[in-house]
Amino acid sequence: MDTAEAAETAAFHPDVSKTIAATAAPSAARSALPDTSPQPASFPANHQQCQDTQTARFYPALLRDRGVQGLVRLRVKVDDNGRAAEVLIADGSGFRLLDEAARRVAESCPYVPAREGGQRVSSWIEYAVRFALSPPSSAL
Repeated sequence: MDTAEAAETAAFHPDVSKTIAATAAPSAARSALPDTSPQPASFPANHQQCQDTQTARFYPALLRDRGVQGLVRLRVKVDDNGRAAEVLIADGSGFRLLDEAARRVAESCPYVPAREGGQRVSSWIEYAVRFALSPPSSAL
């Protein structure tokens, strides 16, 4: 039914005009609704600071004193409260102590939980923890 037909029908049948208005309204209402598309888990603004602090805290002294450095890739299941519910080593450093230290780093830092349909849900996130003797240089 086009606009002219709707207007003509509404003039003769007032109840139909309410039905026509109701069927046209959802498209306008949908655009006003908040975005409920799935959003993956992510890092809060202070995550890097937390990771740096916890990496220094958990860096095994035995390995640091021997000059051992390494990179550990993690898969972290972030629960609906933004905590690490499960931490898996996706790609280890080759040193069990560094791998376990990276796991503790992940468990110590907060996350932003994923959202689906406006509700917080658990999901997986991946990232790396680097153990280095000196912090990375930001000025090049």
